[in-house]
Amino acid sequence: MYRLSSYGCRCNKLGSTDSTCDIITGACTCKPGVVGQQCDRCQEGYFGLESGAGCRPCDCDPEGSSPAVCDPVTGRCRCKPGVGGERCTSCLPGYFQLAAGGCQECLPCSQPGHLCDPVTGQCVCPPNTVGASCERCTLGHWGWNNVNGCQKCDCDRLGSQSSECDVTTGQCRCFDGFGGQRCDRCRAGYFDFPRCQACRCDPDGSECEPDGSCGCDQTGQCRCKKNTLGEKCDRCLEGTFGMSADNPDGCTACFCFTRSGQCSQGEFVWVPLTVIKTKRTVVLAYNETGDSFYTLPVVPWNTQEICYIHLSLPDSRAVTLTDDQTRLNVTNSLRVLPGYSGDVTVGLKYPSDAPIYWQLPPEFLGDKVRSYNGHLRFRSRSFGGSRPFPASILSSYPLVQLQGNTRLVLEHYPPTTSPDGFYQVKLHENFWRVKGDRRALVTREMLMVALQNTQHVLIRATDYIDATRAELSEVSWDIAEPTYGHAGSTALGIERCACPRGYNGSSCQDPSIGFYRSFTPGYSNSEIIIDLVGESVPCQCNGRSQVCDPDTGHCQNCTDNTSGQHCDVCARGYYGNPSEGPCLPCLCPTAQLSNAETCFSNYQGGFRCQCDPGYTGERCDQCAFGYYGSALEPGIGCRACACDPVGSIGNTCDAVTGQCPCRTGVVGRDCTRCAPRHIVTERGCEACQDGCVELLFESLDSLSAMASAVNLTGAGGAPWRRFYQFSNTTETVREEVQQYQESQLTLRAMYETLELDKYATTILIQAEDQLNALSPKMDDVRQFRNEIEEIYQEVKNTQFQAEDTVAKLRNYAIGETSSAGVQDALLEAEALLARMQTVRLEPAMAAAEAELLSAATLLSRLRDMLSSSPGRLNDTRERLERLSERLDEMTRLVADGVRQPIAELERLLPALRERLTELRNDQLAVKDLGNMCDGTLTNTSSLLAETRLLYDAAKGDLVDLRDRQLEVERAEERLRRRTDSFSELSEDYRIRYVLPAQVHAATLTAQAERLEG
Repeated sequence: MYRLSSYGCRCNKLGSTDSTCDIITGACTCKPGVVGQQCDRCQEGYFGLESGAGCRPCDCDPEGSSPAVCDPVTGRCRCKPGVGGERCTSCLPGYFQLAAGGCQECLPCSQPGHLCDPVTGQCVCPPNTVGASCERCTLGHWGWNNVNGCQKCDCDRLGSQSSECDVTTGQCRCFDGFGGQRCDRCRAGYFDFPRCQACRCDPDGSECEPDGSCGCDQTGQCRCKKNTLGEKCDRCLEGTFGMSADNPDGCTACFCFTRSGQCSQGEFVWVPLTVIKTKRTVVLAYNETGDSFYTLPVVPWNTQEICYIHLSLPDSRAVTLTDDQTRLNVTNSLRVLPGYSGDVTVGLKYPSDAPIYWQLPPEFLGDKVRSYNGHLRFRSRSFGGSRPFPASILSSYPLVQLQGNTRLVLEHYPPTTSPDGFYQVKLHENFWRVKGDRRALVTREMLMVALQNTQHVLIRATDYIDATRAELSEVSWDIAEPTYGHAGSTALGIERCACPRGYNGSSCQDPSIGFYRSFTPGYSNSEIIIDLVGESVPCQCNGRSQVCDPDTGHCQNCTDNTSGQHCDVCARGYYGNPSEGPCLPCLCPTAQLSNAETCFSNYQGGFRCQCDPGYTGERCDQCAFGYYGSALEPGIGCRACACDPVGSIGNTCDAVTGQCPCRTGVVGRDCTRCAPRHIVTERGCEACQDGCVELLFESLDSLSAMASAVNLTGAGGAPWRRFYQFSNTTETVREEVQQYQESQLTLRAMYETLELDKYATTILIQAEDQLNALSPKMDDVRQFRNEIEEIYQEVKNTQFQAEDTVAKLRNYAIGETSSAGVQDALLEAEALLARMQTVRLEPAMAAAEAELLSAATLLSRLRDMLSSSPGRLNDTRERLERLSERLDEMTRLVADGVRQPIAELERLLPALRERLTELRNDQLAVKDLGNMCDGTLTNTSSLLAETRLLYDAAKGDLVDLRDRQLEVERAEERLRRRTDSFSELSEDYRIRYVLPAQVHAATLTAQAERLEG
């Protein structure tokens, strides 16, 4: 008995199947070709124990090796003299005719390029070579070698154009769609060898190679991206939309602000929003020779398009401002230029230690959801600086910062710096980072929520510490607009969601009519980003309105004479409590005339008016103190006295006229003018009390009294005054007479011209009437021409369809085309031919010629009328000549458009009739073929059913066999574990239990053998 307890199994791990051994003999279970107590060596004629898979036969050639054994490690056989090769199967160069004694030495071979034949020993060319020096390959071979000769091209018969190949590479000339050195497989983009059909994968939805080729498997299934499906990967998965080659997933998942899972690519195009004109910044430089500033020369730009930023360098680091300077704003820790346009002047004591930023105007803010996947474009440059910001600074300050819905601050860092300052930033989550953590990726949800309420867009203005001028220009922001009325590229990535009730917008981001946006408590700090947008809830309008403000929820268009945020109070001019009864009109003073802002119910069940300014009384039917007019007359009302505080002696006025009580020397309704012989002083209007002036006034009064007392009746009066009047009147009459005479001459000429104009107008009217009458006929001609063109196009389409059908029928017999639609195609061709035969072109041709004759007649009449008109009708003649040219052009178009299609139709009809005859003959042949196929198909169906039964039975047996195999493997594993556990027992246990049991088992075995004997 083997002393297992003393030595253990010690099985070789490479040669044994496991670590256990026979408990009596100690022999391990060896792998194939392995022998030894511990399975530690290969049996004679085998090698390769180190492989761990057992030993393999040496397989040495018995004639070429001596003996037929090999190296136990490498497997190399020991060859006889003149024999070579791993298995000693061939003669070495210079030897031939392998036999039991080895190979014989060849005779000397001195011919160029020749060598000894390993079979015959003759001096011959290497295999498959020709030429005086055996210097080239024979046809159909390649890869010349002076010893081994040439290899056979072995081009595939179906995939290659010939049996020849490239003599250097061995590449066969493949048909289109075939690939490989021997053209024995389909090249990339084709499938189903040897037919090799094009995959025709949709490049937008397929995973393609860098060269643009998109492959498929042998069934034609293309390699689809994550969100695409279909054999050609030409459809989006449900819940995705907008297939694009730029999208690594193929289609974009529906977002819809989590309101819906159904969406499609919206019918939008990109329309750039461009509001900002060129903005330039000019910086004041510090004068090192003194404390003052000097301004750099400035080009005389249009100041309406220039924004000046003056950076100065005085004596401290604090930001200082002069009277006409403006402070820098700070937004999200960035220094921002104030305002959106116009001139800006900023003074800094020292060069800025961080970049300064532009801010885009309000037109670029708000709901920009339809800008997702679009671009923000701009050109931002700074000049005059010699010290650029270090890379470590620019890596901390983004090129663009976008803030939306207060909490979301996203930043874009360009991969490289643009030399000309032009940037194109894509509004897609892959190109943005979260502020404060550039490694934090932006999700689509974050970007869409930020775009839903865009609050700030900042663009870096300066790249130099000591910049003296900056410029922002060519700013545009893509917005997706409906396709109708706009031109542009399709706005891929803009979804059109199927929104549930209460939601609206392309992505369900807005409340629909009758709903408003409601936020949960503490939404601004919620970890759920979508909470920043809020939810849509119905308007709370007490049933008196269906519309409210979508953001505040305040009701609009309240009915039943109500108002308020929830239509819960009576409207202006009404009183009462809407929750208790209807709102009644305020009679202040009447229903037709209201002088009150509103009114209120009182305890007596009536109402109390709240009068408009200027009205008083219980019903606002009187003018208040300080007002005048009539409170009961529409259009008059009560107006403020507005008495001048300096010129009047009180705040009231006459209740009817509005006359204010004026001070002495002051006149006017509102006491704003001085009376005659009064002057304006600091104390108001005062009488002129100067002695000299008073004397002059007294003299004037005396003269006026004397003149009034003189009786001039019958007197001649002062002749000079009347003379001057006559002189002026005579001059005026002379001018009027002259104008009258000139007018007579003008009228006479106008009358003569009018007669001619009337005649010309008559001719023009007649011409326009004829032209108007001709217009419908021209429309008929155009329509007839269009019909001819449609018939011609239809005939061409019919020809193509017939050719295609004939080709399919001819291919039917070899099985390349399905014959399911042959009968339909034949019927369709016959229908088309019948329809063509019913078309009668003669009436249309006659109608066209009649229209041409009418047009020619009309043209002749117009020319006669024109020739009979006087010479002053040049304008009319020119118009008629233009009309003549148009008629000639129309005539030419009608002739070209009608006759050419008719000729083409007449040329094509005989060929179509011949093709139809061929088609009918092919139909008969197809029917015969179909009958034969039906019989074959019936037999095949029976065989297929029997085969399917056998296959199902075999599949069941295979399943049972696998189950049995699993059971055996499990039992083997349990046995191995039990055996291992026995070998690991303690020494005391083995002595007390295991060894006696083994002895007892051996005794029982011996007794059993004796009994069997």
